Amino acid sequence: MQNATVSPASSSPPIWRQLRFNLIFTFAIITMVQILVVVILVIWQQITLLEAQAIRRLESVLELKTREIDLWLSQAPIALDYLLADNGAIPSNPASDTTPLINSLSNERLSRFVDANPNFNRFLVYQRDGEIVRSSDASDIGTSVAAQPNFAQSWTDTEGI
Repeated sequence: MQNATVSPASSSPPIWRQLRFNLIFTFAIITMVQILVVVILVIWQQITLLEAQAIRRLESVLELKTREIDLWLSQAPIALDYLLADNGAIPSNPASDTTPLINSLSNERLSRFVDANPNFNRFLVYQRDGEIVRSSDASDIGTSVAAQPNFAQSWTDTEGI
């Protein structure tokens, strides 16, 4: 028997097998790249659509809230006029003497007013130092609103009591 020695040239696959492997590998890479590009484009389009939808929803909520605030602002003076006109105790100069007005507003009346008017969550009457003297919620009486950020501004309003 003869000993056959394998030469290094005979251990490599034939050229047609190398070509076949390279073509299959290249085809797989090209296919994966195309799929990756399509997936990236679809995800980018979905993100863009979701952002646009979120912006439209936020704009819709903004418009609804703006209308709600406008409605509240237009109805609040009417409701306050109703609350105060029923007392017969509106002073001629509210800035100088509010004692009759404050005395005529009971906590129960303010509570009924808030219950009947959906535009108000609660109603407070406070003195210049910020102490709450009348409220639709009895737990507010005796507390202070002086630390609130809009407290100082509330006394510069000439239409307020």
